[in-house]
Amino acid sequence: PSDGLVAKSDEGQYVFTTASGCATVLNLNVSGSCDPGDAPVSAEWKIGAAPYENGPQGQDVSITADEGQTVRLSLLPNQVNGVNLSFTVTAPNGSKFEEIVGDYIIQNISATQAGAYLLESSQGCSVIIDITVNAFDCSTVETEYRINGTGQYFTGESAVTIEQGNNLLLSIIPNGIAYSITGPNGNDKAMNTNDLTLSSLSSADSGTYTFTTVTGCIETLELTVSTPDCSAVMTEYRINGSGDYIVGESTLTINEGSTLLLSIIPNATPYSIVGPNGNNKPLNVTDLTLNNMSLADAGIYTFTTSGGCEVTLDITVDVFDCTPVQTEYEINGDNNYILGATSVDIVEGSTLLLSIFPNGNPYSITGPNNNNKAYNLQDLTIPNISAADAGTYTFSASPSCQVTLDVNVNPIDCGVVETEYDINGSGNFVTGASTIIVTEGDFLELSIQPNGAPYSFSIDGPNNNNKPLNFEDLLISNITVADEGLYTFTTSDNCVVTLDVSVEAANCSLVQTEYEINGDLNYITGESVVTIEEGNTIVLSIVPNGQPYSFSIAGPNDNNKPLDFQDLTISNITESDEGIYNFTTGAGCMLSLEIIVNPVGCNSAGLQTSYSINGAAAVTAQT
Repeated sequence: PSDGLVAKSDEGQYVFTTASGCATVLNLNVSGSCDPGDAPVSAEWKIGAAPYENGPQGQDVSITADEGQTVRLSLLPNQVNGVNLSFTVTAPNGSKFEEIVGDYIIQNISATQAGAYLLESSQGCSVIIDITVNAFDCSTVETEYRINGTGQYFTGESAVTIEQGNNLLLSIIPNGIAYSITGPNGNDKAMNTNDLTLSSLSSADSGTYTFTTVTGCIETLELTVSTPDCSAVMTEYRINGSGDYIVGESTLTINEGSTLLLSIIPNATPYSIVGPNGNNKPLNVTDLTLNNMSLADAGIYTFTTSGGCEVTLDITVDVFDCTPVQTEYEINGDNNYILGATSVDIVEGSTLLLSIFPNGNPYSITGPNNNNKAYNLQDLTIPNISAADAGTYTFSASPSCQVTLDVNVNPIDCGVVETEYDINGSGNFVTGASTIIVTEGDFLELSIQPNGAPYSFSIDGPNNNNKPLNFEDLLISNITVADEGLYTFTTSDNCVVTLDVSVEAANCSLVQTEYEINGDLNYITGESVVTIEEGNTIVLSIVPNGQPYSFSIAGPNDNNKPLDFQDLTISNITESDEGIYNFTTGAGCMLSLEIIVNPVGCNSAGLQTSYSINGAAAVTAQT
């Protein structure tokens, strides 16, 4: 240019020719100016499955990719003021790609695509991404195959022999590299990452399969399709999902209503079945199950393997002997099974189990309120039965063998429902009360009569003393005045009874300390101080004993006990155990006992206390 300044209009291809006619070419790329206010850019790239990376703002970068990988190039930021930032890419060979939004993608990169890529934003800001391409290592490429879509993949083989009719999947490793396959019988695939599946192989598929990667690596696999050994193919079946599989039979007699599973051996060989009554299966490795067999299912079943082998099984279906079949039921898990009934009366809220006799035969049940069961060996349980469950239940042991049971659901007689309670676990339950007075600290158990199913019940009471609808009692431990009030018992059939609980404050004047030394069973009560020789054992308690007088102890040297009815034993007592022990009952009564610990020998020294009151004669006492 005459002004010596390069402009965008000067961009292009320049051909230099010497006087002797020799020529060379220069491709001139002119990037725009990144003016103030334009968005500075940085290089962004992604190689293969690796995450995106980016370089410093405004700086050129160098990256390295392996031959055959996919490389994505772009700029950051992706958007400016909420608008996608487009850019232009100038490739090393001078090719230009404009108005790119997103990524510039180089599929299966090769050495010829190495070099500097100029990325310039629509605002004129640019960076260069210089790509180095490593040559692909063909020694890492191996053939890979799998038979019939199950089991392991085999890698690195150069030959494989497979029986006619099987399916074969062909691939390579490493996975994710584009490759093509050429083989006999038109078994080819284009250059991509997809695998090739050959279904129902025949002798025409035998031959050499050539695998060629996008990087030029070549591997081969020699496939031989052999004729199957049909003598090894046999029928296989099992009845009612239990017992052994029966192999190699050509005939079978089975009872109406049974469940039959049909298969072949060798297992994992694809096969089809064609049978009467539409009992067919396509060519695969899945077995065929016939449920609740009927006379229409009798006939010849033809099994055909993928290799063309055929075996047959002639099935005869005997009419089910319905003579011994009876209904069977049990109420509330009492193990008293009732046979042969045609009707049953049951109280609402009960649990009803339905079955048939003889046991061990599959059967189905259809009943009201969607109380149904499939044709199998399982029983049908209806918990918390209601009026909606009443009606006729039909038990089908076979298509021609059915028995019925009429279920009548009666409401609970609320007149028999009463409150029931027990205090302090005495086992002496009191029924029918509407009021009760307990002492603070008592343990109160609340229930109803009659007990058990169908009499599930809930309780709503003060101080969050509630229980959900079930058969469990409600236990209130260490009752307080906050637990006082009206308790409402409601059964599953909405029968309601109440119990008004009054809580008397505990009489703390009755509570005294109690202790025993060295297990002599000589309990001392009411003392506030005790002197004991080091090394002895002391048991601390209170009187009255037992419920409702739970108590805790807090003492020195971590000699503590929680609020319960257990005594506290201090074995091999030492001076560190000396101090004040505070007793607190569940009702809040408090008292204390001071323990003085003397060194060994002090008691045998005969030391005595001596005191005088108002000048009277001195009084001495052994401590």
